[in-house]
Amino acid sequence: MVTVGTAKYLFGPRNPIAEDPDLEHAFWAFDHGLGGLLIGILPSLIASKAYDGRERLSVAFRQYVEAGHLDSAASIVKGRARIEKEYGMSADMTARSALSFLFAGIVNTTTTTFWVVLRIFADEKLLAQVRQEVRQALELSSQRTGRDSFSIGVVKETCATLSAVYRESLRVGSENFSVRMIKEDTMLADRYFLKKGAVVQISGGIIHANSAIWGQDVGEFNPHRFLKEKSKGDGFHPAAFRGFGGGKTLCPGRDFATNEILMFVAMIIHGVDLVAPEGGNITVPAKNDRVMPVHVLEPKVNDCPRVIIRPRAEEAETLRRLKVVT
Repeated sequence: MVTVGTAKYLFGPRNPIAEDPDLEHAFWAFDHGLGGLLIGILPSLIASKAYDGRERLSVAFRQYVEAGHLDSAASIVKGRARIEKEYGMSADMTARSALSFLFAGIVNTTTTTFWVVLRIFADEKLLAQVRQEVRQALELSSQRTGRDSFSIGVVKETCATLSAVYRESLRVGSENFSVRMIKEDTMLADRYFLKKGAVVQISGGIIHANSAIWGQDVGEFNPHRFLKEKSKGDGFHPAAFRGFGGGKTLCPGRDFATNEILMFVAMIIHGVDLVAPEGGNITVPAKNDRVMPVHVLEPKVNDCPRVIIRPRAEEAETLRRLKVVT
């Protein structure tokens, strides 16, 4: 749902995945084999599934561009295409650029949404807290607009626990690296000498696992650490949270992703129940940390729990009447 919805928002109703739903599988084959592609040696053989998926998507995006479907895309996508045309990029180059933009818009958003939804439904107490916040957000949104509506601004304002689950999911699941080139000899903290021309890698995963920053329960999923940090005002240093990278490479789409994830999760929490088929609590799978961490880590292969999705009749009907507003 997140993959298809994001593609539609960014590239319009005639986007390649909408035209050919099988391209969603091609997209994830491309993503899951990206490490092999980055090696750059005989990619069609070493990473054949990823290579084939990427090429299928590139062809589909070229057809999309040549058919003029960019006219229905989001403003940022049309702006990128306009600049690319001004600089003489071919339709094929524009298509591959569009694919890279879709990749950036989907991989972290989809995976993070999975973890946030699962974490909430796996904990009954946490689910009750978030549901109460979402109900308040719905009521306040409708009061402010005078109609049935759901505002992302109100969700951010009132759903502190939901936001904390989101940030903690990124802390636990994000293993990104920031890479920097040293421009001049530097002594860091009177302890580390960084020589001009050297390359420094900043590991988000190691920082996120540092008990000196996050406390002795650093290995546990505890969203309340972000609520405590906000209430006391004496929490961790802002640079310690690397969910979106940092510095000049801080993710430019972080606000878009945050809005999309929080709004989607809020509607899921309000409108449906997720239950384990055998009863009891939903089991949260371990993350697959044996892959190149190009985005938020997915669960281990074949380790995803089975769940039953049950609509909450009255709440689901309320959602159908709502107009989502910013």
